[in-house]
Amino acid sequence: MLFSSWLRSLKSRWLLSSTRRPRPSRPWHGRPSVRLALERLEDRLTPTAGLLDPTFGAGAGYVLSSFSSSASANAVALQSDSRIVTAGGTGGDFLVGRYNADGSVDTSFGSGGYTTTAFNNTLGTHANAVAIQSDGKILAAGGATIDRHGTLTNYFDLARYNTNGTLDTTFGNNGEVMTAGTGDYASSMAVQTDGKIVVAGSYTSSPAALVRYNVNGTLDTTFANGGELVVTNLRIINGSVAVVIQPDGKIDLAGCTLNPSGNQGMFVVLRFNPDGSSDSSFGNGGVVMTNVGGKSDGFGGVALLSGGKILVEGNTVGQGNVPPGTLALVRYNADGTLDTTFGSSGNGIVTVPPPSGFTFGSDNSGVEIQSDGQIIATGSTSSTSSGASFAAVRLNADGSVDTSYGNAGWATVPLIGINDTMGASALQLDGRLLLAGAEKSTQNNGVVMLIRLTGDTTTAFSVTGFPPTVVAGTPETITVTALNPDGSTNTGYLGTVHFTSGDPHAVLPANYTLTAADQGVHTFNATLVTAGLQFLLVTDTTNGTLLGGEAGIQVTAAAATQFILSAPSSVKSGSAFSLTLTVEDAYGNVVTGYVGTVHFTSSDSTATLPADYTFTAADQGVHTFTSTAILRKRGTQTLSVTDTQNSTLTTTDNINVT
Repeated sequence: MLFSSWLRSLKSRWLLSSTRRPRPSRPWHGRPSVRLALERLEDRLTPTAGLLDPTFGAGAGYVLSSFSSSASANAVALQSDSRIVTAGGTGGDFLVGRYNADGSVDTSFGSGGYTTTAFNNTLGTHANAVAIQSDGKILAAGGATIDRHGTLTNYFDLARYNTNGTLDTTFGNNGEVMTAGTGDYASSMAVQTDGKIVVAGSYTSSPAALVRYNVNGTLDTTFANGGELVVTNLRIINGSVAVVIQPDGKIDLAGCTLNPSGNQGMFVVLRFNPDGSSDSSFGNGGVVMTNVGGKSDGFGGVALLSGGKILVEGNTVGQGNVPPGTLALVRYNADGTLDTTFGSSGNGIVTVPPPSGFTFGSDNSGVEIQSDGQIIATGSTSSTSSGASFAAVRLNADGSVDTSYGNAGWATVPLIGINDTMGASALQLDGRLLLAGAEKSTQNNGVVMLIRLTGDTTTAFSVTGFPPTVVAGTPETITVTALNPDGSTNTGYLGTVHFTSGDPHAVLPANYTLTAADQGVHTFNATLVTAGLQFLLVTDTTNGTLLGGEAGIQVTAAAATQFILSAPSSVKSGSAFSLTLTVEDAYGNVVTGYVGTVHFTSSDSTATLPADYTFTAADQGVHTFTSTAILRKRGTQTLSVTDTQNSTLTTTDNINVT
C-alpha cells in the first residue's frame, strides 16, 4: 500500500511504543537508553501527525541534554524566532536551557546553552514555569524552602534573564525575587498585556496562592493584599494549579480540590477581578467546581479559548462507567456555566480512556489549542507491560477524538530510563508538539529530554521493499519513489532525502541527492536491528513537511547468542537468593522464542543451585529462578549458566559471599 494512500486514510491505528523489554542496569553498548518506536495496533495505516518528527534532534525526533548534574525540565516555551526554552532544576538550583528550532542546543545562551540560578539560603529550588516577555526576556518561576533559624518556610522564586541567558539585573534583586508568606511553591505563570507578572502556586493540601509583580519585579500593591492573595477557603489536593489571563484582565485560577463533603476530588476554577477581588458574576460567587464522575480527580492544565471559554484538563480515578486513569476535560463558558456544545453528552465534560492496558496520569501535564481549534491534551501514561510514556491525545473542537492522530487519537512516547518524568508541553504554530521532561537511567543521573511530534504533513515519497517480517540484522533492499500530488512518480525530483527510523540502532542509507538519471526512483540498502514493530521515514532535507515511509515492519530477534544473568552482587552465606536469566541475540533483543535447557554451575562446591530448566514459550526469553540458589563458601564465587546443547551460549557472574 502506498504511503500516500495511508496518509489520506482516517482509520489510523498506530501507537508510539517500545517493544523491547527494558533493562536499565545494562544499556545496549552504552548507548542512550531511550528507544522510541511505533507499534501497530490494527492495520498498516499511519497518521500524518503524532509521529516522532524526523526534522528534530538530528533525525531522531528527540534530544537528551546533559546540561548539568541531575537536570530536569518542568516547563517549556517557544520564542517568536522558534527557539525553544526549557526550565527545571539541577542540584537545588533553577536550570534554564535553550534550543534552536531543529533541537540542537543553542550554545549562544548562558554557558554552552544553559544557565543556573541559586537563590539565597535555599535548601533547594527548581523552576516549574517559564514565560517569554514581548521583549524576548525570559521569566522562570518556581519554589524554594528557606531555613530561617531552624524554621522552614516555602517561598515563591522568580528570575528574569536577558536574551543571552544572563540574569537581568534591572529586575528584583540582581535578577531574582523571593516572596514569602504564601506557604506554597509556584507552579504556573502568566504575563499580562501591561507586562505585569502573575504567579500561581500551591502545595499539597495547602491553600492556593496568587502573587502579582510589577514589570521590575516589585510586588504590585494594587493587587489583593499588598500583591499577594491566598485562597484560604480552598485547599488544592494535588499540589498544582495553573493561571490564565482573560482579555479583559480578569484572572482565572484552575486546579483540583475536594468537594464540600471531602469525599470526592473536583476540578475547580476561580475568577478574580484585576484588583484581586472575587468576580461574583462568575459561577457561584467567583467559583465553579465540577466532578467528572470519578471518586478522585487530578488536575493537569488549563487553556483559554476564544470568547473567554475555559478548558480544564486532568484525569480521574473512575467509578461506575469511568475506568481508572481516564483523561478528563471540562469546558466552561465565559460565565462559568458548563459548555453544553462540548462532549457527546452535552454536559461540557469529555472523558477519554487511554489505549488498552494503559492508565493516564495528569501530573505535569497540559492542554494545547491548535490554530484550527483542535485540542491536544498531554500527560503521561503507564502500563504494566511497557512501563511509563509521555502521552498526547488530539480532540476535535467539539470534544470528539481525532482518530487521525497517533493510535486512534493517542500518541505515546515510551520512557525507558528509571523514574523518567513528563514535565510540560508546548505547541508550535505549525501544529508540531513539544514534550519536555527528564530522563533518568543508570548512565544518566538526570538529563533534559525534549521530544517533538509531527503535525499534519504532506506525503512526497513512497517507500517499499521491507517484507512484513524481517530478522534483526538482515539487510533489505528498499525503493524510494518521489510522488506528485496525484500519486504519480515525480520524475523531475532532484532533492536530497534523509532516512529516519523508530529503531535507534538501524543501519540506514546516507543522505542521497537524486539525479536526472534516477527519474524520481532510487534503491537503497537498510538494516533494522531492534525487535518490535518499526517504521522507516524518508524526508526532504530542505522541506521537512515532505515525507513518506514504510511502516508496520515486524522485526524479530535473531538467533540466541548471549545469556544475561541478573544476580545480586553480594549475598550472605547460606541465604537463598533469586536469579533472572534473559536470552538475547547479538543486538540485545530478547529472544522470545528460545526453548533451550539451561544448567547452572558454581565455583562453590557446596552451593545449592537451580535444577536444569527448559524454557517454555510462556517465558518469552526471560525466566526468574525465585530463591533457589544458595552459596556457602565466603569470598568471591562464580555462578555460571550454560545451554545444555550449545556450550558457547553461556555466561558467568562473580558474587561476593559474606
